[in-house]
Amino acid sequence: MKKYYLPLDDLGKIVFIKNYVANLEKHATELGISAAVITQVKADAANYEAAVNSVEKFKKYSQSVTAYKNQLRDGSETITASLPALPALPTFTTPVLGDIFGRLILQVRGIKSNPKATETILKDLGVFGAEAAEVDINTVKPTIDVVLQAGKPNIIWKKSGRQGVHIYVDRGDGKGYGSMPYTDTKPDFLDEYPLPAAGQTAIWKYKAYYIEDDVEIGQESNELIVTVTGKLS
Repeated sequence: MKKYYLPLDDLGKIVFIKNYVANLEKHATELGISAAVITQVKADAANYEAAVNSVEKFKKYSQSVTAYKNQLRDGSETITASLPALPALPTFTTPVLGDIFGRLILQVRGIKSNPKATETILKDLGVFGAEAAEVDINTVKPTIDVVLQAGKPNIIWKKSGRQGVHIYVDRGDGKGYGSMPYTDTKPDFLDEYPLPAAGQTAIWKYKAYYIEDDVEIGQESNELIVTVTGKLS
């Protein structure tokens, strides 16, 4: 069984579409691809890469602002009185329509039906694979486990071809799981939430959902119940 040719994660899609554009231009004459189509796919690829890189820059910026906030709240050293600088964003090219990969998938189907599209060409384009993902996203379900690292829960999970997970936490404070999960795209997830006061214990519960494009899919994971203890000085 051939693997689905299109990666499911954003960074994988960037690598895929950049290779696709380069080789589509290389084989354009053989495949009868017009200059206008090449120009459109180049613009699609450039805008998508700029958008994904912008998201990554803001994620890192959010992490640095959170770290700064935590230093203000809990730190013992003198720190600067200003927030980290906003990141410089990538440059976007000519505006394009949405559903970039929907258009690309239709284009690939047309190429695969072209009698001049040899196996070598399809491999160059990175599309010598199955036409659709084999997994039903309505039934995918993450399995989570936990180990303690310096007393803090490290939630173990596997990507299994998904982009990431939303992890919900019940801190045992009567607020339940709430509606604001942590988003994690690279296993594993170390919960940096402050531990209870020294010598005190609390019961934290965790559950997770897989996500695609920040949208939850599939079924809820198993529930973890973890006892955490504040460190004694």
